[in-house]
Amino acid sequence: MNNKKCIYLYTDGAITNGGNKDGSGRAVGGIGIVLSTDANDYDSIFDRISYAYAGPTHGKMEKTITNNRMELKAVCKSLEYLIDNFEDLQEWIVVVRSDSQYVIKSINEYLPNWEKNNWKNSSRQTVKNRDLWERFTIIRDKFKNNKIDLNFKHEKGHAGHPIQELSDTLATQAVKSNMHLK
Repeated sequence: MNNKKCIYLYTDGAITNGGNKDGSGRAVGGIGIVLSTDANDYDSIFDRISYAYAGPTHGKMEKTITNNRMELKAVCKSLEYLIDNFEDLQEWIVVVRSDSQYVIKSINEYLPNWEKNNWKNSSRQTVKNRDLWERFTIIRDKFKNNKIDLNFKHEKGHAGHPIQELSDTLATQAVKSNMHLK
């Protein structure tokens, strides 16, 4: 029987003006992360994190700002934060909850084939956001190598879940507070 407790990482990404897909315009992206020990109890929140990214000429340099990149960056940053700030993670089950179908479906379904096929998708095209996916796999492998349970779940966005809504608010505030970088 598994008596481990859970750490929930609620993540979200946000962008301005539909982003900056080709790297030619200026955009601001943001991520929001909420750490909790109970999936349904707002009082169990023990940390909140947000970052802003601007590109291509300001802030934390990003060649391309898209919503999918910000969503994936939020997942990576949340896991890095855990590795850097918590000991004894083997005693916990880490559950990442994101409202991004792109991120969750990619992790749970597509990623093994992408890795096996040298980062090519089923159409034999290079996987979008390959740099972030490679970063993710390095982080994921740190969890695996340290025998830390790691799970990824979809959480419907804007559906009233208070902790997921808070991660959305943090991401949006990161963008709004850095609009001057645009």
